[in-house]
Amino acid sequence: MTDLISPVLFDSPNALLVAQIMLTAGLPFLAYVLYDIVNTEHQPKLWQQ
Repeated sequence: MTDLISPVLFDSPNALLVAQIMLTAGLPFLAYVLYDIVNTEHQPKLWQQ
């Protein structure tokens, strides 16, 4: 799998755009999850559904 994905991601001119989209989507989610963990004593509310 990695051999198929890596050339597409890293050899294309859109590599920076892909990385920017992943960061833009991923960072707020990670920040929310970390915030939820820090402010919840036992389990994050996100996981209690």
